Amino acid sequence: MYTLVVIDVQQQFLFAAMPVLSVIRRRVLKARREGAAILYVEYDGCGNTVSDVYLNNYRRTHTVLKYEDAGGPQVSSYVLKYQLPKRLVVCGVNTNYCVRRTVEGLTGFSVQVARAACNDGYGHQLQGLHAMLDMPHVEIVR
Repeated sequence: MYTLVVIDVQQQFLFAAMPVLSVIRRRVLKARREGAAILYVEYDGCGNTVSDVYLNNYRRTHTVLKYEDAGGPQVSSYVLKYQLPKRLVVCGVNTNYCVRRTVEGLTGFSVQVARAACNDGYGHQLQGLHAMLDMPHVEIVR
């Protein structure tokens, strides 16, 4: 079992999410079919997770707020407090910023970054993915 972590797929970052929105939605629906937990990470003040990927009628849906690019402490605390699966599959937007910085803080977990379900609207996609390759607790998957 695993927890799907969906980072910053919010209204304010929709321009960055659009190229991968359908891929993220497929990941979310697959997670629901498999009974996985889904943890939406939202940057405070940037709106809610867009309705295309948010499952509000699924009992294993969770949301946590972060207050800076790095959401690792909030994700870690939430996963431990609510006993969600510690195998994390991560997707989302702002790969070189929010995704990378959040993943950096998840050292106590097994983390897979779903590269096809990540995008960076600022043109730094490859930098973020390359930086995560150097993290021993991270595996980049399709």
